[in-house]
Amino acid sequence: DRKRQQIVWMVSQGRDGREVVYTDLDHPLTADELAALPEFVVDCTDCHNRPTHIYEPPDTALDKAMARGTIPADLPWFKKVAVDALVKPYDTRPAADAGIADEIRAFYVANHPEVAQGRAADLDRAVAAVVEIHRRAVFPKMKVDWQTYVSNIGHRNWPGCFRCHDGRHATAEGAILTRDCAVCHTMPQRGVLAPLGDAAPISDLDWHRWELKGKHATMNCDTCHSAGYRPPLDCAECHKMDRKAPMMGKDFACGDCHVNEQEARPTVGCIDCHDDIGGLHKVASHVEDGCAACHRPHGWKAPERSACLTCHDDMQEHEVGKGACASCHKFEKEADAEAI
Repeated sequence: DRKRQQIVWMVSQGRDGREVVYTDLDHPLTADELAALPEFVVDCTDCHNRPTHIYEPPDTALDKAMARGTIPADLPWFKKVAVDALVKPYDTRPAADAGIADEIRAFYVANHPEVAQGRAADLDRAVAAVVEIHRRAVFPKMKVDWQTYVSNIGHRNWPGCFRCHDGRHATAEGAILTRDCAVCHTMPQRGVLAPLGDAAPISDLDWHRWELKGKHATMNCDTCHSAGYRPPLDCAECHKMDRKAPMMGKDFACGDCHVNEQEARPTVGCIDCHDDIGGLHKVASHVEDGCAACHRPHGWKAPERSACLTCHDDMQEHEVGKGACASCHKFEKEADAEAI
């Protein structure tokens, strides 16, 4: 594409002149389709593409301001509140200035009145710094913000390095272009905040705050880390699950059903817990299809009529006005005689 965010073909030439060709496994193209695409030689600006006019994401700009001391780092919850205020859309510059200041101050008045009253000067200084961050990165009239122009340096907020090193570019023989972090980096160290220039202590903490397993260990960083926004905090937020669903309450943990941490399959058998099912649950065809054929995972409500009709399509016109099938056809234990 014109912005060079999707690279479907590349050739690497070694010092001996030998060429190795990689293609994108997720976007296979025919030889004719490849021949019709423009070719270019990768140069410095394909990665270092933002030498100036840098629009920093809110979280990055706040980290730097707090490290410099422009914003007091000990104001409770300040980064979260400031990011929430910065990412909201504002139609005009005056609306942004006022909206950001009002939201931050309102939070401290409501939740930390001791800060709003006892550290008013620190709060004023911090609010002014946040307003300035917005002024440097967001231009409402031009419809430009930190998301408008990608930065190909790194791979946290945009694909960057993963445009090629994503584990999905391979040779015709099946050799995968490496995505091993250690090829370019020493592994990151996580530890206490130290002044610039100090030697960082060796840490036994994993480089990622949440140990990545299964599919999560192979995902690109920008799948979860979107510029300016915090990543999802739990399974429900990322996988768009209803927190009010029966099996999403405080009494349930993902591991109650999912055998392996961070993996959807396998799951424990439903009847390990629900061993008292009866009625039409015991009909052979229902047993063979499995619970998930009718019950949507995590919700587990009785299925709507449309779910039953996916199998019982000969009943399209049957008692249409009476709602869900289970209102007449019994699935409860006391209906065992009918089921059998």
